[in-house]
Amino acid sequence: MNIQLTAAQRLQQELLNGFITDLEKQIQSGTPAAAVNADLGSTLNGLFSTFDKNKDAKFNANELTGLTGHLRQINSDQNIAQLFTTDGQINFNTASKIDITGDGVFRGTEDLVALQQIIGSRTPASQAIPGTSPLSNDGQIKSGTGNIPGGLKHFNGRGAYFVSTDGTTILTDVNVGGSTTMIYNSAGKMLSRISGDPHVEDDSGVGGDDWHFGNDSTFILADGTEIMFNTEGNANNNVYVTTGLYIKSGDSVYQTGQSFGTSMTGVASNGARNSGISKLGISATEFDAQYADAADDKNGAGVFAYSAQANSGRGGWAVMTDDGNFRDVKYESWGNYLKSGQASFKGQYDAQVSVSKAQMTAALDGDAVRSFKSLSSSPAGSQIVPGSNPPIKADDLFLNYYFKEGADTKELKAFSDMISNGSSAEKLSVLDDYIRNGAEIPLTDAQESKFLNYLITPATSGIAKTYLTLIKDNASPEKFELLDKLAKGDYSLDQTQSSKFLTYLSNETNTDIAKTYLSLVTGNDPNKTVKLAALEALAANNATDKLNDTQEDVFLNYLTTEGNVNIAKTYADILNGSNEADTIKTAKIAALAAFALGNEAISADQENKFLDYLQSSTTKIASTYLTLVKNNASSEKLQLLDEFAQGKYSLNETQENKMLDYLVGSKNGNIAKSYVNFVKNG
Repeated sequence: MNIQLTAAQRLQQELLNGFITDLEKQIQSGTPAAAVNADLGSTLNGLFSTFDKNKDAKFNANELTGLTGHLRQINSDQNIAQLFTTDGQINFNTASKIDITGDGVFRGTEDLVALQQIIGSRTPASQAIPGTSPLSNDGQIKSGTGNIPGGLKHFNGRGAYFVSTDGTTILTDVNVGGSTTMIYNSAGKMLSRISGDPHVEDDSGVGGDDWHFGNDSTFILADGTEIMFNTEGNANNNVYVTTGLYIKSGDSVYQTGQSFGTSMTGVASNGARNSGISKLGISATEFDAQYADAADDKNGAGVFAYSAQANSGRGGWAVMTDDGNFRDVKYESWGNYLKSGQASFKGQYDAQVSVSKAQMTAALDGDAVRSFKSLSSSPAGSQIVPGSNPPIKADDLFLNYYFKEGADTKELKAFSDMISNGSSAEKLSVLDDYIRNGAEIPLTDAQESKFLNYLITPATSGIAKTYLTLIKDNASPEKFELLDKLAKGDYSLDQTQSSKFLTYLSNETNTDIAKTYLSLVTGNDPNKTVKLAALEALAANNATDKLNDTQEDVFLNYLTTEGNVNIAKTYADILNGSNEADTIKTAKIAALAAFALGNEAISADQENKFLDYLQSSTTKIASTYLTLVKNNASSEKLQLLDEFAQGKYSLNETQENKMLDYLVGSKNGNIAKSYVNFVKNG
């Protein structure tokens, strides 16, 4: 028959068990205990005397073994249920005939008083009792050793206790060499007992241990208080026992029992045992930066949070899984635990359960804590993230990035800094995409730092995105240098100009167009609008594929020097012409490049006339015009050419070429004019 003990009855059972454990240590050490001591009280002396078989006022090993065996029988669930009321008080009205003193006779009140003395604050005189420390309360957590003033008596008055901000009480005997920790809520109900190897008992409704873990682990209470269990493994490191605790509350860290060395590694700890309670000289933030919350999970370690939803709604522990969620721990027998080899908690959990925000915050590790505290302590932490859909508060999204997306410390710090600096929704969106999806190619640490720095600084989000593009394209060092100068503010560009510059930097094979754009937009050229339009035409029409390097250099140089701005305008108009084939455009561009490179000695009106011919008619007509001008041709010839360009004569390509040859080769325009008339009249 299963006996359902209340939490208070279970505590009394644990206290009696602590007394028995002390006696067993006497047997192991071979140290005799005094059988009679006036300080023990008459009834307890009577119990001792019963088992002092040879009446020498001392216990030998056999006598102690008999006494502990008798007390073990008394400590069964059935007897405990009869000896104590449901609220843990001695039941003086019990009808049970349990022989407490082992003298073969139930003596009622006398026997029960003996039991009360056993579980009270006194122990055999041969065992030292550390003094009870005064209650400590530094505003984060109450702590002390001995019995809690006005509260629960525990571990024969020798253990340590902590009372968290929400009234949860942690009782432990690790400070005096034990391995048991018990947790009670503010109403005195037992939430959990963690003891032995270590075994975990929840309020499952079934007596005994529910599940087990191994190696250094952390248990997080609802208010964010962390209980970090320092453990020691056996020779094979497959069974562990608790040897010490670290309690983190607020920004304070307390330690009792055995300390661990430089890290939570799972290796047997050789730290000194603290029989009292020490507040560490470093903050919890600094502590987090040095120590992980759990050892490698290959030996059953984990991070656990208490959830009211766990254990079928009775309340219990949930383990943090790889995706950052907390899931209800599956119960497992000790035998199955040993068979499993404590590989990890992978798969040993049920449904996801909710935990408090304080618990999620406490589960942050290392330098992430610093970033989160910086964010959450600022007004921006509780504000909705600009552009978030669905809307989410900044500190909640921080936790989402850490637990769900696995964001690293640099990414989290960048997010915290950007929120605090009031970054735009666009920049936050770029970071969000990077955290969730990463870059198209992996970044080195240095590249990631540079990318995040671009996002944090006042520079536009386009700079960070362009940086990723340049990395992907294996761009030249000169492109990265230009980008960095823009980010540092070396160029005075507005947002539109900056975006255009970044487009040129990303899309073009070299830096020439981007540098030309900078020269124009930051200069004082009165014709910059026309020249910028020409530059845009060059880039928008992928004109670099139509020009050789020399031609491209000529045009870009022309845009940044003094001269007839109509050359740049004509160039743009040619490229933007929609009714001509690319082969015709290419020929015109080449003719224009040759003209600019040749630096023809002609008047401005003549230059504009050439450009007009080049744009609105054919390359042949424009070239013919240049030849006629250089030859100082008659006005008759120039007029005839102009009429021809305007479409007055309907000639095919062969006839056109013949007519233009006559126009250039003859002394006057008569031959060309006669040829046109002959063609016209058939």
